[in-house]
Amino acid sequence: MITETQHTPIPELEGFASMLRFITRQYGAQPAFCYDAPQMRRCSYAAFADMVYALSDTLSGQSGRKILFAGQNSLPFIVTFFAVVCSGNTAVPVNKDIGEAELQQILQNCQPDMLILLEGASDALYKLYGTFAPEARLSAEEIRRILQTPRTEADVPEPDASPAAETPDCIVYTSGSNGVPKGVMLTQSALMADAVSFTRAVYPAPTSLLCLPLHHMFGWTTSVLGPLLCGAEIYINGDSMLLSRDMQLFSPVHIQAVPAVLEFFYRQIRRQIRNDPNPAYRQAVEGEEILEQSVEERRIYFAKFRAMLGEQLRYVISGGAALSREITEFFWKLGVTVLCGYGMTECAPVISLNIIACNVFGSIGPVIDCNQVRIAAPDAEGIGEIRVKGRNMMLGYYNREEETAAAFDAAGWLKTGDKGYLDENRCLFITGRIKNLIIRSSGENVSPEELELALSVLPGVTEVLVYEQAGLILAEVYGESGMQETIRAGVDRVNGTLPMYKRIDRVLFRDTPFPKTPTNKIKRN
Repeated sequence: MITETQHTPIPELEGFASMLRFITRQYGAQPAFCYDAPQMRRCSYAAFADMVYALSDTLSGQSGRKILFAGQNSLPFIVTFFAVVCSGNTAVPVNKDIGEAELQQILQNCQPDMLILLEGASDALYKLYGTFAPEARLSAEEIRRILQTPRTEADVPEPDASPAAETPDCIVYTSGSNGVPKGVMLTQSALMADAVSFTRAVYPAPTSLLCLPLHHMFGWTTSVLGPLLCGAEIYINGDSMLLSRDMQLFSPVHIQAVPAVLEFFYRQIRRQIRNDPNPAYRQAVEGEEILEQSVEERRIYFAKFRAMLGEQLRYVISGGAALSREITEFFWKLGVTVLCGYGMTECAPVISLNIIACNVFGSIGPVIDCNQVRIAAPDAEGIGEIRVKGRNMMLGYYNREEETAAAFDAAGWLKTGDKGYLDENRCLFITGRIKNLIIRSSGENVSPEELELALSVLPGVTEVLVYEQAGLILAEVYGESGMQETIRAGVDRVNGTLPMYKRIDRVLFRDTPFPKTPTNKIKRN
């Protein structure tokens, strides 16, 4: 992530076709992607554009179709997303691990005209593949053949799909932590407005690791569009189980990740430091004196513990859920800057983001310049519902007019459902979800997310969910074996720092991890 050196200015771009022309002109021969570890195959910006043009030409015989596609993170997935949009069709990316019930809900809602099945798709998708006519489906093998077919500029015309302001170029399904999937309709112009603003804010170069699922906008905008706009080389992690291996093998300068990934590395590194025979490391990471050293000196000092992150890692962009301030500060001591951000699929998705020049621990950063934020009905402390308006807004939910109308207020501001406030520097802070608030008999409001952050960093805790039951605040914990008493003691310490109405009344333990959404958020029942 380059912030102090000269870099290519990022212009305003209308859509994917204009973006392809820009990145090919600026970075044509440079490597755009590295994939298939450990073989480390590479693809240049010019070759990537040629692949998009080839597949777009195949798909352009009929425009206006809804094309559903799924597969693991891969170069063909990225090419497919670009090509579907550039051919004048609507992209409908779905979770590669989708189950039968959720898939049927999506099919009933959007009724796709075509299916593209890439590597790593679920059994439900393979079953669906057979129901599409041969001319309305493409397999991973057929996609590979198209992308590998020799082509010339004359054979493959450049797409010129001019984005239409009110026509959805993609439908992205989201259900948050519960509820039926809703198809968020986004235009190319909204996607590009968000991607350009994000890239100008953080300039994610020169190397980036893609590990977020690409059927979600957080992964698509921050891990693909942003890095491509600034000429980065993107390392593709196709299997989350191999993330640690790929971090060390690729050694990226920065990654984009959900908090669950950072929490995993935090626990692993913390355990190594705790078990190291040299107590100086433990004292350093628990104290403040280490911050008197430069970032580079801290990287060298903690080098053996940072090895699992890759030698070059400097920055992490975290989003999708709240991240504990303790974890942010822990990585800062190790020489890794964590930039927490905030977004929603409905906003393509980035709304705010900490940047190098303004990285406020505990906040989700200043608002990026493609949108505006206001706090609706603030209380005496300035806390109210976060509402958003801007060029990155969705058109609405596909075939859900009533829910679309309910999502906006009378002035056209999107109601996020999150409570928060803006500080004197216009940095945004989230205090919790409106619908998750626990209202005590005393009338006091308690944010379960606030308590979950405090408990998530306790020794032995792997996952935690806080909720109200029969007037009590319960903390349900999935943790390390044999650590129950340690966890109970930790909860007691946390309770000692809280007012009475916020304290955990009871701790429950579970033997299995919590069910999660595709972005690794715990599902709240």
